[in-house]
Formats: sequence, structure tokens, C-alpha cells
Amino acid sequence: MNGQPALPDTLAIPTIVLYAVSHRSQVRAVNVTIVDFVRRRLVYALSDLGKGRECLFCGWKGSEFRPRLNPRKPSADSYCPKCGSLERHRLGYFALRSKLKDLQSTLHFAPEKPIEKWLRSISRRYVSCDLEPGLAMEVEDITKLSYSDESFEFIWCSNVLEHVPDDRAAFSELRRVLTKGGTCVVAVPIWRRKTYEDPTVTTPESRIEKFGQIDHVRLYGFDIEDRLKAAGFNVEMITARDFDPRDVGRYGLNHLTTGELFVCT
Repeated sequence: MNGQPALPDTLAIPTIVLYAVSHRSQVRAVNVTIVDFVRRRLVYALSDLGKGRECLFCGWKGSEFRPRLNPRKPSADSYCPKCGSLERHRLGYFALRSKLKDLQSTLHFAPEKPIEKWLRSISRRYVSCDLEPGLAMEVEDITKLSYSDESFEFIWCSNVLEHVPDDRAAFSELRRVLTKGGTCVVAVPIWRRKTYEDPTVTTPESRIEKFGQIDHVRLYGFDIEDRLKAAGFNVEMITARDFDPRDVGRYGLNHLTTGELFVCT
């Protein structure tokens, strides 16, 4: 698998600004390095050659996936009209399906339906959790998990940590509850080389301005890998760039901001 892209520091080169109107009728702006944007756009364009889409989860086929109108993460060719899977779901499944079989125990944070169905089918014990009641099987704070040490052989944590103020505590907890020899998959939106965060940014308006979303507390960079390693993980980064562009296009595996998976052991 490819290593971390050799990108300059975000603050050292010109940036562009992406604007979108949020579901609360407010404008968000996120700085993205020109180098990173062009790199991601190139992969996205190459994957678009020879259109013809197929969902790995439900088998749906069509000329293209449906546009994702969510202004926080817009994409013209994104979700499956049959099962609702997104690029990051299909990338994870495509990359890991041959490696994950007959799991003893699985912990799934903020469960997404396509991923949940897959993980349930290969896990003897499946547990989902979320901070908000009613969204999963159990209510848990990822920074203070109630589970015993080494409780789960596999953990899936996608698009959660950008909402967590103390992500280092969360990384530590993920490491604690993972069994020896187990695997934890982490995915977050990646916008830059180095993570940007500011604990003084607390109002909805300032969070939209700085982080692009009311409930986000940072913009992650590729240095999330260093944070995961500091928690004791060995980390492998998987991206859509690791695979044949024809497969990336056919199965819709690439998104401009959520195209990386961090596989932690």
C-alpha cells in the first residue's frame, strides 16, 4: 500500500477555499491546499473514465451513483440508490473483505447500515455504539468506554473522531479495548497535511468558519497517523490510489475528502 503522500505543509503554500451552504442555511469555508486538491481531483477524474457503476454491498448497477446533496461533503457520483452506501463504505469493504472473516467480536461506532450488515454477517458477536441514545445498540463515550480491556477483535470507527474534543483519549481507549492481534479501522475526513485544531473555537459560527461544520472540532491532516502510533498502534494507510482506477471508478471508491482508511493493529 502507498505511504503518506509527500505534501508540503498546508500553511506554507497557497490555499483555495471551498464553499457550501449548510443544512442550517449557513456558509462554510474550508481551506484546502492546491496540491492536495489537484491530486485528489486527478484520482477522482481517472476513476470516472468508462462510467458504469456497481455497488459492492447490494449489487445495484447503473451508469453512475447518485449525487450526494449533503453540502458538508458534496459529491456528484456518491451514494447507492438501493442501499445508501457511500464511497468510504465501499472502499473499506473492497480493501478488507478478503481479510475479515469469522470475527469473534466486533465493535462498530456510529453504525452505518451497509457496514453494519457486512460486519454482522462475519462476526459472532457484534456491538454498535453511539454517544447519542437511539442510534445504536449501546450508548458509549469513545473517550471513556465501559468495555473491559481487550474486548473486541475488530473495531470500525469511521467519521467519528473529528467530533471528539479529546481524540487522544479516544485513541487510547480504542487501543485498550482491542484484543492482541486485533484490527481497528479508523477513517476521518482529511483536508491537509497537518491537523488544525483550536480549543477556543467553540461557537457554531466559528466552527463553521474554521472547521467547516458546526459539530467538528478540528480539520485532520495525514499526521493523524502519528497520533494513532502515539497511542500504541501500528498503522497502515489504505487509499483509493492503491487500487486499479477502473475498480475505483466501477465501485465508486474515491471521495475528495474521505479517501483514506487507517488500519491499526
